[in-house]
Amino acid sequence: MLLAGACAFAIALFSSSSGFAQGVTTAGLAGFVNDANGHPIAGATVTVLDVPTGAKNVTHTNSVGQYVFASLLPGGPYTVTVTAPNMTPAEQENVELNGGEVAKVDLSLTSEVVTMNAVQVSAEQDPTFSNTSMSQTTTFNAVQIQQIESVRRDIQDIQNLDPRATVMQVSPTDSQYTVSFDGFNPKENLLLIDGVSANDNFGLNSNGYAGFRNPAPPEWIQSMTVDLNPYDLIYSGFAGGVTNLTIKSGTNDFHGDFYEIYMGTNFRGPDPVPGSLGKHEKVQEHTSGGTLGGPIIKNKLFFFVGYDAFREIATPPPAEYIPDATALTNISQIVAHTEQAYGFNPGQLEATTHIWQQNFVAKLDWNITD
Repeated sequence: MLLAGACAFAIALFSSSSGFAQGVTTAGLAGFVNDANGHPIAGATVTVLDVPTGAKNVTHTNSVGQYVFASLLPGGPYTVTVTAPNMTPAEQENVELNGGEVAKVDLSLTSEVVTMNAVQVSAEQDPTFSNTSMSQTTTFNAVQIQQIESVRRDIQDIQNLDPRATVMQVSPTDSQYTVSFDGFNPKENLLLIDGVSANDNFGLNSNGYAGFRNPAPPEWIQSMTVDLNPYDLIYSGFAGGVTNLTIKSGTNDFHGDFYEIYMGTNFRGPDPVPGSLGKHEKVQEHTSGGTLGGPIIKNKLFFFVGYDAFREIATPPPAEYIPDATALTNISQIVAHTEQAYGFNPGQLEATTHIWQQNFVAKLDWNITD
């Protein structure tokens, strides 16, 4: 039996700040406030409201009408409101923020009230080219991630939607898959989960993960970005692509998921060419887990927890080494000595038939300021 466990605990503290740089676990918002003639308005009050959590951040525009919010929680939707003396307030709703990025929202105020028929205005930002973009980034929010079809429930299937990514089987004899960006070696990528590296730093797994399987199921992910060669000092130690995952947070409403997935030999379809792959080996795979998030103190303190377990029982591969009686005796003596001297069981000669991996996550978000 092989047992692998991964546990992550994160406490995120969010408050208003005048800094412009963004970390990998937070998002930013910036823009300009002008009057109807395009002149900047200094001293205007800008309020950003995180609708799900009720958290508010307030700042004022500078001499050129610019405002900046940093350390905001990725996701949303956010509502941005601007007020100024003797001016009609302006508001922008349904603003979504991605982790590690700074969204731009410009607003215009008028000095008189104009009565007119209802007009619906829609706008869409192109994040590819902007003064806050450090690279060519592909972003996915929680809704998009849940809509992606993935039999393996692996973030590689999300990465594969980026045209610069190639997901491939490691080898014909290895059932694991890996991903390459722009032809770089898959082991030169960087995978971050809430700013913590989830790479296979020791090179023990062919899939590039620190565990046997995907470290973060889709139900955990709030947003995901894929960057190639970002010119940003917060990233280092890679040559290929940077994948940054942000774990979901609790809101003022309780929310959660529960799932149980089973796959067995009888669920496998026929070979494309009958007889080309031989007899299907016996295998059973169970994936189960769930999430729960909600408020501890409404508008102030929130929690999110997740659990994911994978168990596989498969036919062991054929033995490549069959020891004789003398070798078996020597091996037994070595195992016994290791257990007695070091309290460590090095295992047996039998091939692995049972894989079990458990992943846990627990996250607290505290809105220090209103």
